[in-house]
Amino acid sequence: HTFNLLDARNAISVTERTGYISRVRALASACCQSYVRQREEMGFPLIGKFEERTGR
Repeated sequence: HTFNLLDARNAISVTERTGYISRVRALASACCQSYVRQREEMGFPLIGKFEERTGR
């Protein structure tokens, strides 16, 4: 959100914009990897729940 505000107000240059986008992508990737790791440690508790409810 903050990045979009800065970008919309032309507060960052094209070069800075590329750097910000790279950092946001890296943060999003790290969050996703952490989430999957956490779910794996829990034994993926939601696997099978959908099939049980729908009978598939």
